[in-house]
Amino acid sequence: MNIRATIVITYFNEKKFLNDAVKSALDQKCDCLFDILVVDDGGKIPASEIIALNMKNNEKVDIIRQENYGLGVARDTGIQYAKGDYVTFLDADDTIENDKLSEQLKAIDRYKLTNSVLFTGTKLLPSNKHKWCDLKYQSEDIIDITDEVLKGKQPSGASMLISKNLYFKVGGFEKNIRRNCEDCLIAKLFAFGAKFFVIPKPLYIQNERPQSNRHSTKYRLESLDRCLSISKKYFKRYQKKNYYTVFFKRRIRSGLKTAIYNRNYKYSVNLITLLWKKER
Repeated sequence: MNIRATIVITYFNEKKFLNDAVKSALDQKCDCLFDILVVDDGGKIPASEIIALNMKNNEKVDIIRQENYGLGVARDTGIQYAKGDYVTFLDADDTIENDKLSEQLKAIDRYKLTNSVLFTGTKLLPSNKHKWCDLKYQSEDIIDITDEVLKGKQPSGASMLISKNLYFKVGGFEKNIRRNCEDCLIAKLFAFGAKFFVIPKPLYIQNERPQSNRHSTKYRLESLDRCLSISKKYFKRYQKKNYYTVFFKRRIRSGLKTAIYNRNYKYSVNLITLLWKKER
């Protein structure tokens, strides 16, 4: 395969886990050329001071440090500087199996997945739960999940493999959206006509952690509102406006379910108001 890929690791303050993430990226058993780009998104302790010397000096590893702009901008920086034709992501407190990149690149080559995004299943630790690895899928190499993605049922966004060409065609991650950056990118990709697939194997390993409380509900609502407004423009631009209703209702209802479960009734009312606003 004449394919080159870049693994973009985004780091903020996950200093306890960063070396494990970088090691899992370096341990990839892949016949293709690949490199690793660590984007330090304004961490209090620079990534360059945390990553072990033997890994930091590896020719495959580069480090970029920037101000804290959020996950979407950090990933966008990684793609801007990536040497590979394809890019996949890794959060600094997660790891990947050593055959993840190889499995994805082989599938891209075997099935000629142009204009497509390829996810993998996820293993959650310490619960050891698996997502997108149902037994009914085990006989399949890849599964077309384009319809599920529209309805908000996509696998872990970090597990995706995407070509830089496709990423730049839709404008990439939005710089003014932090919390809903993956949803917005997926909406733009769907509207553009991209297809979505998943390898039903737990190749991305995600550490379960409590939900962050550092952002107010007002911030979350504004972020979701911006995401939906931008998405609507793309659905309209590519003449898929009829799909937008499914997209935005699913996102709002998902947030509403969580808000009610946590008895955050004020935020629930705000989401219902946003749903009414978007339906007009």
